[in-house]
Amino acid sequence: DNNTTARNFRQSRFDPDLVYVGTEFGIQILKRSEAGWRSVVNKNDMTNLTVTQIIERSPGEIWIGTERGGIQRLEIESLNWEIHATPVGAELGLEYGDRLEGAYLYEMNGKMLASTDKGLFRYNGEQFEPYQIGNSDVLNDTGRTLELASDGEDLWAFYYDRLFHLDELNRWTEEDISQLSKGAMTVIEFIDGRVLVGGMGSIMTYDGQASTHSHQAGQLKLTYAEVSGAERQAERLPLSNISVSTADERLTLRYALTEFERPEAVRYRTRLAPVENGYSSWTDSGQQSLLNLQPGNYLLFVQASSDDDNVASMEVPFVVKPQWYETSMAQIVLIFLLMILMYFAVRALAGRRTRLLKLENELLEQKVTERTRALQSANQQLDRMAHLDGLTQIPNRRRLDSYLEDVRLQCAERGRVMALALIDVDHFKRFNDTHGHQAGDTLLVELAKLLSRNLRRAEDLVARYGGEEFLVVLPGADAGSALEVIESMRRHVEESELGVTISAGLHVHTPDENTAVEAMIEQADQALYSAKHAGRNRVVTG
Repeated sequence: DNNTTARNFRQSRFDPDLVYVGTEFGIQILKRSEAGWRSVVNKNDMTNLTVTQIIERSPGEIWIGTERGGIQRLEIESLNWEIHATPVGAELGLEYGDRLEGAYLYEMNGKMLASTDKGLFRYNGEQFEPYQIGNSDVLNDTGRTLELASDGEDLWAFYYDRLFHLDELNRWTEEDISQLSKGAMTVIEFIDGRVLVGGMGSIMTYDGQASTHSHQAGQLKLTYAEVSGAERQAERLPLSNISVSTADERLTLRYALTEFERPEAVRYRTRLAPVENGYSSWTDSGQQSLLNLQPGNYLLFVQASSDDDNVASMEVPFVVKPQWYETSMAQIVLIFLLMILMYFAVRALAGRRTRLLKLENELLEQKVTERTRALQSANQQLDRMAHLDGLTQIPNRRRLDSYLEDVRLQCAERGRVMALALIDVDHFKRFNDTHGHQAGDTLLVELAKLLSRNLRRAEDLVARYGGEEFLVVLPGADAGSALEVIESMRRHVEESELGVTISAGLHVHTPDENTAVEAMIEQADQALYSAKHAGRNRVVTG
């Protein structure tokens, strides 16, 4: 089937002429005859679950693990090749979290194991039972599903960012995978007696003699230093031996937790010695601006923390040097001269003193206003960057999640209708394979611009939902208006020079206080699936 992608294969242990194929949407069965291989079953209506494992328990009975559909048991009628799928859940002792995602199946020592975000379970022939392997408490990571890998002797367990090995004493130890920091861990393979750990950006070979390390936070580093003043342009400084003058009104320092896979989870706090006695509150900003510092030696303490509560620390020393007229001798001379001048000028200045003080206050207020505006502009720019997708420069998932909830509440309070449309690029993988990933990125950028131009008004929003998917939010749009907008987007893409088409699933609903945004998105996703199943390049309302 050209519309699906094969994820894994499993040859039948009872019939060598039978091969099971796991796909994104279900199961295919291939049968070999004298004329060659042919497909006898193509069950691709299993709601985009993506099959990850296939285990054949008996002739005509297979179990599958999936990414989005939990564990399922399939019975195959060999006479007419019909498949009956039964979800496996609490009735057989198998537990899931809030969503049926990342449920995996394994066969080990003749037993079938299942892994969900609730832990490991072993099938006793009738029921699944909670199962412990070694000191399994080490493996616990709430809300995530553990994956297993074995070559028949050694057993490994991993999440996308953590790797564990079961030693000869039946104890789990965590291995250091910092070399894979540029990409999440995706696979473990066993080749010629070696263990290969693969990530999205590199491959690491396991050295059994090397010592293991616990999962550590990345290294905290100073990445940028800059000074600026009212009468000078911003100047970048070397990162070592930082020295500024009191004429430099602002010192800006930037720092980051490097070699870390989830930068959005990092929080920072600082303390400036000797000015501050305690640390500031935790914030996601990796920048500190220091204004109008007095001459002296300073030390900026920086701490960074991720979701796993590991804390990295760093100290940034710097010096603020006085200008020539701020030295002790210069100030003594200046005071003496001022006293003489004041003696001769006091009467002449008496009448102008009030006007000068007023003018100075006005200038000071103007300067404070200008600095406040500059700070507000900088903060607005930082906030905009935090809510924009780095590639397409349209709102990202963080901005989308916040906006969706605001719109839902507003529409629920006013009894107002809202529309959601989930848009997907047809055959995007084929486009990438043909033209390259750089061309694929360019396509997504241009597509985001085209979709944005077709919005109705300021409150409408198009955001990048993930990969090649976009979500359109149309507050106040009834079914007819929403369909007109999304159909216009589809038509403009088809008529453009981008070389692709799009499919869209549209859901229109008047929410109330009990309506869940996730349920509305799910309805749009189902409609999108129907659009793709019906031939793509179309809009389906669900």
